[in-house]
Amino acid sequence: MTTYDFFPGADGPEPQAPQRADFGPDFLWGCATSSYQIEGAGTVDGRVESIWDRFAATPGKIRDGS
Repeated sequence: MTTYDFFPGADGPEPQAPQRADFGPDFLWGCATSSYQIEGAGTVDGRVESIWDRFAATPGKIRDGS
């Protein structure tokens, strides 16, 4: 696995941005987010409960209980 560190002033060669060819033909790109990352805490700054807040607070809906 190749990793890239982009720290200004770090010792070593200048890092190169990854290219599509650096990944195998079966590599799938993806991304994700969550309502908590976007919306913030449930009762802060006037925010009201969302559908996801209610779902996540219902016992048994989240497998590990988190």
